[in-house]
Amino acid sequence: MEISSALLRKMVIHLEHCCAKKEWQQLRKLDLQIRTVLDGLNSQPELANRLQADLVNLRRHHEVAIERCDEEKKRIGITLARLQNQREGIEGYSQVERGMA
Repeated sequence: MEISSALLRKMVIHLEHCCAKKEWQQLRKLDLQIRTVLDGLNSQPELANRLQADLVNLRRHHEVAIERCDEEKKRIGITLARLQNQREGIEGYSQVERGMA
């Protein structure tokens, strides 16, 4: 994969799209691709310098995407906790039924 300004900009657009559409699986794949690009830039400091502005922009959008993932994780955790509480209510019926037997 050739690392270029166009690639980094495309990744920013993809980050924005994944967040807007809540495509968390795609976001995970993109996160891994970004890591691969960053690993590649570690061995190319001159290229990294030339792409500095695009890297700063990508990082900013990447951080926002991570925040959105964290927000979604919290939302899912709250939903699961509510479902667990509802399930505990249902289990109360079995306890009552056992007591009546």
